[in-house]
Amino acid sequence: MEEFRHKAIIKSILGANIEIKKVFTLNNFGSGNMSVFQLKGEKNKYLLKSYNEQRYIDRETKNLELINDITIFNKPKYFGKYKNFYIQEYIEGDLFRNLLDSLPDKNLEKYYLSAVKNLVIIHTASDYVKDKRKLNRMFFSAPLRKQLNNFFNKIQNVGFISYKDAVGEINEKWIQAMKKVKIEKLINDLKVEKSDYFLGHGDYKPNNIIFTKDKKIFVIDWLGMSKAQPWYDLAYLLALLDLNKRFQFFEIYFNTMREKGYLLKMTKIKAKKLFKSGIIFQEITRTKSNAHLIEKGKTQKELHHIEEFKNALDGLLNILEYKI
Repeated sequence: MEEFRHKAIIKSILGANIEIKKVFTLNNFGSGNMSVFQLKGEKNKYLLKSYNEQRYIDRETKNLELINDITIFNKPKYFGKYKNFYIQEYIEGDLFRNLLDSLPDKNLEKYYLSAVKNLVIIHTASDYVKDKRKLNRMFFSAPLRKQLNNFFNKIQNVGFISYKDAVGEINEKWIQAMKKVKIEKLINDLKVEKSDYFLGHGDYKPNNIIFTKDKKIFVIDWLGMSKAQPWYDLAYLLALLDLNKRFQFFEIYFNTMREKGYLLKMTKIKAKKLFKSGIIFQEITRTKSNAHLIEKGKTQKELHHIEEFKNALDGLLNILEYKI
């Protein structure tokens, strides 16, 4: 029944005369609900994607339309939408997140290096966006302040209480760490001005990066694309590394940007401080994302969110103490 419905939706987007070879459900490929299908006589595969909320489909498809013709970096080609479904190219390859679990650390550096240099290309592609007015403005002062206040409220009034209920105690250092975070400083470090921004992916993490067999790197899941300062994306990409490694890759990113003629008026010390703010924001976001998912039960899923909540707050402690 589900396959029949999906075939009808595919035909409504690509045309009634197409012949569909097969449709199958896909897991662990970006966010949303997904199926992969092929057309008869074609080797290429397509991705049928949906969200439960129409606003997410509208936002991601708008973003894909804005960058569909940009050829300097690789992303899935977009083919159109119908209601809360849309079709894009299906990219076959190794998800970076899976490589992190399967390869030894010494072999991962080249993948991180490739992902960092690809991020430079994305960030400096702002001039290729035809209608910059349609880019999401999440990192303007007002929405950023609203978001941070919401995050702090969820962490302190939901996360801390839920964690204590589930575990029995809470680390007093976490409470003190939250008090040390200066919201206005984060806003000033991460906000963008109308004429001063880079093209930000918004969720540039190993779960959304694919390395293909022909050694290309593709980025998926463009829901969070916005006008942004670069430190946000860079912090998300490097979140699984220890702090010294993160700052080593920051150096590569900063030097590569300078070689391309960007950030020339910014000192490396200033850039490091902004990157530190990006990491603080990333850890706060990760803490908030798990705050309302902690329960008193002990299912595997609940245990995962308890552990992630703890790891994010420990990470916040570490970056606040990190000396530049």
